[in-house]
Amino acid sequence: MQRTAYGVLGLKPWELGKMTMGELSMLIDGYNDKLTNDIELSNYTAWLTANLIRAKKIPPLSHLLNTKKKEVPIEEQREAYKELMEEWKKVRDNGR
Repeated sequence: MQRTAYGVLGLKPWELGKMTMGELSMLIDGYNDKLTNDIELSNYTAWLTANLIRAKKIPPLSHLLNTKKKEVPIEEQREAYKELMEEWKKVRDNGR
């Protein structure tokens, strides 16, 4: 556990000492999610590159970047934040 906390997560000894097991578990889960996302991005980039090399006509950059962003209403953002905070509080309180 210490190798993961100090090496992979980059925590200092005093930071680890102040954490509960639940908090450390959440950090590890977040790190695993980041690794999964990084792998998916690498796979997508490799796939896209291979397909563009074989393409007879390369699509416009705006099409590839998908510049049309979906705007989420502020109410939905607030609700998602409240749910995230409630879940965090449950994990924090169960760790004590």
